[in-house]
Amino acid sequence: MNRNHLNCIAYLPNNPGYHYYLLLALIGLVSFSSCEYIPVGDPPESSCQDSSAPLISFNDLVAQWDSDLLYLGEDQVLEGYVTSSDEAGNFFNELIIQDQPSQPEHGLRVLLESSNTFSSYPVGTKIRIHLQGLGLDRVSGEWRLGSVQTLFDQPSLTGIPHSLMADFIVKSCVQDELLEPFSIGELPLDQLPLLTLVRLDGMQFIEEDLDKSYADSENETIREFEDCAGQRFGLISSHFSDFQSEPINHGRGSIVGIVESMGSKRTIRIRTLDDLSFQEDRCTTTSPIEEDDNLIFISEIADPNNETGARFIELYNAGNHERVLKGWILQRFTNDSPEVSSETDLSGLRIEAKGTLVLAANGEVFEEVYGRAADAVVSGNSVANSNGDDNFRLLSSLGESIDLFGRIGEDGSLTDHEFEDGRALRRPEIDQGQNAYDPSEWWLWNDSGAAGTENRAQNAPEDYSPGIHPDPME
Repeated sequence: MNRNHLNCIAYLPNNPGYHYYLLLALIGLVSFSSCEYIPVGDPPESSCQDSSAPLISFNDLVAQWDSDLLYLGEDQVLEGYVTSSDEAGNFFNELIIQDQPSQPEHGLRVLLESSNTFSSYPVGTKIRIHLQGLGLDRVSGEWRLGSVQTLFDQPSLTGIPHSLMADFIVKSCVQDELLEPFSIGELPLDQLPLLTLVRLDGMQFIEEDLDKSYADSENETIREFEDCAGQRFGLISSHFSDFQSEPINHGRGSIVGIVESMGSKRTIRIRTLDDLSFQEDRCTTTSPIEEDDNLIFISEIADPNNETGARFIELYNAGNHERVLKGWILQRFTNDSPEVSSETDLSGLRIEAKGTLVLAANGEVFEEVYGRAADAVVSGNSVANSNGDDNFRLLSSLGESIDLFGRIGEDGSLTDHEFEDGRALRRPEIDQGQNAYDPSEWWLWNDSGAAGTENRAQNAPEDYSPGIHPDPME
């Protein structure tokens, strides 16, 4: 898809010293001169170069950015690997690059005034970007690099001019790399770096979209796909793409694409239909169950005195049906914080009828200590990794508060909801969640809690029962 660009002025330096009135004067002057039409299709040819300019890493580059557009004045070079392709028109006037061919930490959108870049910079090409004179900004969580234009003293990013593209972007003189996409099994989509290449396996488009094409004829469009557990994602396609009118694939398989941000949600953008490999039959996802959400609640929280790696949090389903926890969120509020400190999206997880769901802070230690695997591992400063004086909230897929442990805004130390070096266990007669903390619903062990709790440290595994509820004490 080629577009023409009126190249009346080869390039206007874009820095704060140029004023709006000067720009008007230049435009007026040019209107009396001849203009040359340059097709903004094939980018200028770029032979490989290994410049002597100093290299800068992605980490060091983005560390310079504060909160406003950053003008890059130093003669430095950034290296990256091309992941995008505009061959099918689903990317336009841009290159997407990432810092490593596998396990990348950063992705970057390079704005251009050139299309058909796939022929000069195919996927896997290692490129070197000369940064001097360009600008860096962060938009909706993603990093963008481009030329800087200033109007009314307000700088903004625009595409690198077609005529200067070969000056700023050159191929490195190393062999192209075979890129290895992130697997969603390694990390959840919302934890992967934006603008990096990913692969999702076992996917199928939702039934509601099967009779549609990949995009509407007039607008960029998101179609939804899901795994067999009902966890859903968005596939974004341009109405200018070659496959816009193609019918949605009815099979199941893998999707390779680039992670983008669409508001607060993560979406996937493919390069061509070859990024879809649907060779398997569709699976049947679990239908929504008409059952009260508050039948799912927090049943046990562990902070063992002898092994912090054995910490966990357990949910229980008191209902008569298995539930798919798509859209459910478990939150932790550290100490007396009124704000969420960490949260876990439970989408993709299931909880059996009269069964539990155990989330461990450290999967290896958990299995070694308790002799069984956790249902999910949420490492780091997660909801499962509490030191016993935090508060917790369980939200349904509608965003409603279903269950609460502790009092948000109150540090649990020396209170009736402390479980430091101990355990919080829901009493067996409790069969639904509560939107306000009631200590009479819990047994609590700790090292210094208030009246109504037992000041006796608990050790793993003997003092805990992950995966078993109700668990009446003997």
